[in-house]
Amino acid sequence: MVSKLTAASRDQTCAFGIHPWCEGGTETTVPCHLPSEDKGTSIKSPDWWVVDGCATCHAIVDGRMTVDLSEAELLRCQMRGIYRTWRRRIRDQKLITVPSGCE
Repeated sequence: MVSKLTAASRDQTCAFGIHPWCEGGTETTVPCHLPSEDKGTSIKSPDWWVVDGCATCHAIVDGRMTVDLSEAELLRCQMRGIYRTWRRRIRDQKLITVPSGCE
């Protein structure tokens, strides 16, 4: 079952932007569940902890593709991705709403 939060990744550009590997377009973008306290063997993080990511960036974050990035740089890319994804969801005011005065 696809939630509204994960379905919102459709037609979005990659929010990770792990250059020079990022595909940049919308063709392969999927909701990428980031690591969390809830994640475990065969258990994904919650759908509100996803980043709109291209196939290549997703493979890098999941460790299926090895690139020359430090753990600190990879974490920075993940945080940039979650920020950009949440900013989109808040800006579109469809899935995440922030009370005025809290921006």
